[in-house]
Amino acid sequence: MKINIIIIDSSLAASYHRGHPEHFVSGFVESCASRGYQAKVICHQNHFGAFSCAAPVIPALSASLHERWSSDSYDGALDDFQTFENRFLEDLLASGESVCPGDLVFLPTASARELAGLGKWLYHLETSVRVAAIFHWGSAHALEPGSLDAALMRRASRRIATASPLNVWYRATRNELARALSGPLGQQVDLVTSLTFFGTASSEARKNKLKRIGILGGARREKGEDIVPDLIRLSTAVHQDIEFVVQDHRLSRDDPSGLAMESPRVTLLRGWLDEDEMHRVCGTLDLAVLPYERQFYSQAVSGVFTLMTAFGVPCIVPSETWMSSRIEEGEAAGVVYRGDSAEAVNIAVGEAMNKLDQLKGLSMGKAQLWRSRYSPESWIGDLLKEKA
Repeated sequence: MKINIIIIDSSLAASYHRGHPEHFVSGFVESCASRGYQAKVICHQNHFGAFSCAAPVIPALSASLHERWSSDSYDGALDDFQTFENRFLEDLLASGESVCPGDLVFLPTASARELAGLGKWLYHLETSVRVAAIFHWGSAHALEPGSLDAALMRRASRRIATASPLNVWYRATRNELARALSGPLGQQVDLVTSLTFFGTASSEARKNKLKRIGILGGARREKGEDIVPDLIRLSTAVHQDIEFVVQDHRLSRDDPSGLAMESPRVTLLRGWLDEDEMHRVCGTLDLAVLPYERQFYSQAVSGVFTLMTAFGVPCIVPSETWMSSRIEEGEAAGVVYRGDSAEAVNIAVGEAMNKLDQLKGLSMGKAQLWRSRYSPESWIGDLLKEKA
């Protein structure tokens, strides 16, 4: 008999944090169903009707992993760990949910305190299951031996061990983070190549002959929000044949403010886009700009870059990043820029525009191989088939 999958994500359905968690869980559930596995999803209590997937959704968790309890600069992190570890346990117990021997319990957005709480819950249930978790945040320096973060992660791994799991599978979204986690977690942690599922880009008739440049995804500092307005001003002043499509997830549909300046050649997309809408937008783009911070994205896998490349959209990306390595190694097509200013990105826009047809042809030619290599389907099958 095939195992059941229990997906637990406290960031899912938390009202202020959408995007990646929804996209991945929805896609993962569909992938499980296509293989004949049954899944259920345990998410935040702020469950909203806009989120649904092909599995039962249980809004049971009272706190997101992003929340803080203590503001004490000395032991606040320790207080937070203990407080939220126990709350996670209490919420899971109160949910009334259970597991069967051999089931897979999966934290796609993991933290030390929730991993520890999960270990306590599984120990209470006295049922041996398989455990999987993906880590997104943290630095190698913060996880060095003797650090508080490393100690808490070690404590979490021990909590899992007390539940006598059949198998434990840990991954991280950055190489540096994966290497740093391997020590305190006590086992090999590898890079997870992609959390982005690829649909089909819909096509629609263009309203004009302008080339469309997308700046999509969450609007945050590490994604270059500080330079986007200046980049738009510079590029639209120099290139009369372009228009921008800019997403700002923080804005409601009727909010007139945002990253994009007032211009007939700028379309501002407010809020999070559902899967169909994101695919529709991707299908209209000629080029994408990702003005991201090098330090954060030096080894981080970018969901937006992964999606754009899968749809054959060439990208402008900063040097010395995971994204630039994919272009330089021939897996994707685009332009790599150096420097950190709007001016540096604008120069790259000009370079891309001068050879746009060539870049689009290259990108479309690489899309199919990219999809097979960087879809989560490339590792989900192995995760579901793993045995003790």
